[in-house]
Amino acid sequence: MTTFALLLFPALTQLDLTGPYEVFCRCPGAQVHLVWKSMDPVITEHGMRILPTATFKELP
Repeated sequence: MTTFALLLFPALTQLDLTGPYEVFCRCPGAQVHLVWKSMDPVITEHGMRILPTATFKELP
């Protein structure tokens, strides 16, 4: 299994996250994490809220 971790941060450009996310999710056996320092929603530059799936401490 391949694991990818995509870093979330306030005011990120949503397309810069979701483009790679879509590509990585299509890899057979891939596990993709959206990572932030807490499990609180991260707000993009235009107000979209994205929920982390893991914190830095939880990553394998």
